[in-house]
Amino acid sequence: MSAPQVKPAPTRGAIWARRLIAALTGMILALLLLEGLLSLDPVGLRYIRDYKILTDQILPAPAGYTYAAGRYTLSRSVVTMLEDGTRLVPDSSSGGTSLLVFVGDSVTFGLGVSDEQTFVNLIAQANPGVRVVNAGMPAFNITNIRRAVATQPPEARIIYLISDNDADPIFEPSFAPEDRFPDLPWTALYWRFLPVVLQAGDPRFSNAGRDLEAYQSEVSAFSNDPRVLIVGYDDVLTPITPRAVPIAPYTTRLSFADKHPDANGHRQIAEALLDLLE
Repeated sequence: MSAPQVKPAPTRGAIWARRLIAALTGMILALLLLEGLLSLDPVGLRYIRDYKILTDQILPAPAGYTYAAGRYTLSRSVVTMLEDGTRLVPDSSSGGTSLLVFVGDSVTFGLGVSDEQTFVNLIAQANPGVRVVNAGMPAFNITNIRRAVATQPPEARIIYLISDNDADPIFEPSFAPEDRFPDLPWTALYWRFLPVVLQAGDPRFSNAGRDLEAYQSEVSAFSNDPRVLIVGYDDVLTPITPRAVPIAPYTTRLSFADKHPDANGHRQIAEALLDLLE
């Protein structure tokens, strides 16, 4: 009867290899779990992904830029861009005898809500005989808005809704496909942008810093235009804008991180503007 064979004790190298494999496996599982949890988007950073979907189709335009015509299905909304570079206003009257044009930034554009939910479309619903145009565009500043006003025909009535970041430096995007913002997993998205959100910054673009003197110079170029009605809800730009009419700020927004108005916020803006248009 042969003696039982005794397995040799694992070497120190084998022990460390097993520990390393266990540690790496644990890290991978932890990252997968974290990615899954962050995909629930607890603070609302999904709008950065929505913004990327739009800017992947960015094109040059007279006011600065626009998005290619088409239907964009975002995380919680649908955006339809027309061939002329403006956003679809479903209830606009194509045969209307008068023209009402809205200019502004992402609030006017309606980032985060669908075409029919924007305050621009709600105003079109209340004015069935009017052709209503949404010429707002995310990240437009006062220079872009001045250009947008300049492109409107003489018969247009124009409404400019001031946002508190309209005095930021102009956003000049690259139109080269290779310069597009990369796709980021949720973990990387939160790592990159959550600190900015917690500091009350705007993670859509980095060129922040108000220039009130430049704002006043640009807005004065059209503030006395009889076609233009300027309205605002902020406490910095509206008071220094000639002929600006203050309105109550909207009180409901999309999420902790995304300060854009939700569908109810757009209804609040529409109600305030309809009072002025009567």
